Amino acid sequence: RGTFRTVYCNGAMEHMNDLDAVLGEIVRVMLPGGVLVTLVPSERFREPIGWLGRLLGSQVWNAYHRLHNHVNLLSPEQWRHRLEARGMVVRDIQRYGVTAAAEFISNRDLWSKVHLAPLWPLLHLRHGGNLGRMMPRPTTAFLRRLFTHREDAASIGCWLMIVAERRV
Repeated sequence: RGTFRTVYCNGAMEHMNDLDAVLGEIVRVMLPGGVLVTLVPSERFREPIGWLGRLLGSQVWNAYHRLHNHVNLLSPEQWRHRLEARGMVVRDIQRYGVTAAAEFISNRDLWSKVHLAPLWPLLHLRHGGNLGRMMPRPTTAFLRRLFTHREDAASIGCWLMIVAERRV
């Protein structure tokens, strides 16, 4: 109990089935005044992102989330409520990640999960889908442009960086 000054969690909290128990355990192992830094997809991932997600529709997008066990795609306000209910003080929640990057990542990941089968259902999602092998590899220059692309503030925020502190 009360051992760690910092807990860092990158891309995991969205997968936790019992988020309140996980947050309670984080609080238990943190020293008073200890800091939690977590990076998670925001609630903006609930709706299909990218041309492939929109083309395949919400039913396929929901299957994609089930496949990845995305159970906590929460808004900043929902994260604040969950953390404060567990004995933390939220110091900062920042949206980050431009839409172009989110579309690129989600399109590639979704495409890599599509599996065409000779029998019904002809199309389903699974880890290691057979269409993923057909994707061209992006060039370094393309990725650099993508991740340095500037957009207006309203389009930023597909992910959240959350900093919270255990109450003293």
